[in-house]
Amino acid sequence: MKEIKVVKFRKNSENTQFSGINNHRSVHLDINKGHPWITHTRNRHALAILVALATLVALASSAGADSCKNVDIKLDNQTSVRVKALYANFKCEGENEKKEMFKNVEVPENTKLPVAIQQNLQSCGGRKMNYIEVHYKVRCGDGSWSNEKFIKDSSFLAPFCASDAGKEYTVVLPADNPQATCN
Repeated sequence: MKEIKVVKFRKNSENTQFSGINNHRSVHLDINKGHPWITHTRNRHALAILVALATLVALASSAGADSCKNVDIKLDNQTSVRVKALYANFKCEGENEKKEMFKNVEVPENTKLPVAIQQNLQSCGGRKMNYIEVHYKVRCGDGSWSNEKFIKDSSFLAPFCASDAGKEYTVVLPADNPQATCN
């Protein structure tokens, strides 16, 4: 007689290790758990968004740094004498005083004219203009020019310099200014 070997298979309830029910991955992903490559893709997507936002912030801040270009400085000569504007010193909040050179511009009595056009005051970008000091000479009766004088103005209607075009500062030389004389 031949001997027959009997192999007994266990029921699923007895041993689930080999049943395949708990040993395979579900085709439905648990959103909280995630598949490693999906989590990696999500992280890369989030990283791309963060890089894009950082780039926008950097561009915005560099645009702020570049502002205060193409600034016009005007002299409002309210006196009864002709003056010649020579140069200007200016100071912005948090900065040292700086000098802005321009061509000598004659400003007739009771006239407001630009004395410096499209100046680059980049260091003042986004900052308050504390003052502008225009240095000038007064025209004497004999046709000569006086010694150098200056007028310092800090009463600007819009003191912050935050644009690249159309910004202007007007320095007023008032009619009652005692320096507006020939000496």
